[in-house]
Amino acid sequence: MDVAKGLLELAMPSPVRINGLGIAAPDTVCSSQDGLEIARAAETPLDRDELAKLYSDVRIDSRSLLFGSRALQERIIEPVRQGGASTSQRLEHYRPAALALASRSARAALASAQVDPERITHLVTVSCTGAESPGVWRGLHDELELPNDVARANIGFMGCHGALNGLAVARAFAAENPSNVVLLVCVEICSIHYHVAAPLRDQAVANAIFADGAASAVVSRDHHGPVLDCFTSRLFPGTSDLMTWRIGDRGFEMRLSPRVPIVLKRSVSEWITTWLGERGLCIGDIGSWAIHPGGRDILEGVRRGLGLSEPLLAPSLGVLAEQGNMSSSTVLWILKKLLDGGGRLPTVAMAFGPGLVGEGVLLTDR
Repeated sequence: MDVAKGLLELAMPSPVRINGLGIAAPDTVCSSQDGLEIARAAETPLDRDELAKLYSDVRIDSRSLLFGSRALQERIIEPVRQGGASTSQRLEHYRPAALALASRSARAALASAQVDPERITHLVTVSCTGAESPGVWRGLHDELELPNDVARANIGFMGCHGALNGLAVARAFAAENPSNVVLLVCVEICSIHYHVAAPLRDQAVANAIFADGAASAVVSRDHHGPVLDCFTSRLFPGTSDLMTWRIGDRGFEMRLSPRVPIVLKRSVSEWITTWLGERGLCIGDIGSWAIHPGGRDILEGVRRGLGLSEPLLAPSLGVLAEQGNMSSSTVLWILKKLLDGGGRLPTVAMAFGPGLVGEGVLLTDR
């Protein structure tokens, strides 16, 4: 019987699925008004009225941050007043905070999937807000008591779409062997890169929307959870300067052009329509959408480009309003919100990052 089952598995391998998701965020919650007051304490190209309009327009009610407003000023904004804390000073805060959030989200994902840590064969970590070696994976290995022969991969510095790159790697690992169980962990501490004396409006926008958080997924060929059906990537030509994320002397520096929503509105339809069409689907066949909220204007550009109704963006807008933009972690927060709320499959998850690049995944129930 076992031989017959093995032969059937070879002939018709079971698909790779997301078996469980877990999320975590810092306990400190920063309201929109708190964020506005922090911004007014830092040097910015915007005057008081312009700042107030910005914080109103982003439609973010609250964000979870590593530090409260006073601590953020003391540890990031004020240490070296001209530009704030140095990059090395900021990254000292990343190490313990990232491990704490990563561990919490990983434990939640393992519990959701009903998987014991000793079953994990592969660990994939994702982050663009901190970098060192050994990285977060090393602390996770010890805290979760993972096997010593666990294989590792790190998706570093790719930006907000990193979770989808991580899922693609996790799917490839899981597909190799029916006994493989992959733990994907995304963690971002964006707030340590708060721009002080920011000369550009984009940096003031980044200060207003980015937040801290982690999200994890258990991926395997076990028979429960949505199927990671297929992935897609798209580079948008002539856009390399529209979104950048670079290491500066005073933290990592964000460039986010107001042209990004325009490019996405113009470009996403042909990309996604062609991709879905190759699988016998059209945009109207998709039951739910998990679109990374790089900002409200980016979401609206994608919505208009794809011709989606406003209610289909409610999960993305909800996470943006409640948590802000947690970079790579965010799209997994949205997927969890969808799946916990009975969101209909098939689902398309999408995110965008420096390049300008888009990534997508189709989740099905087959």
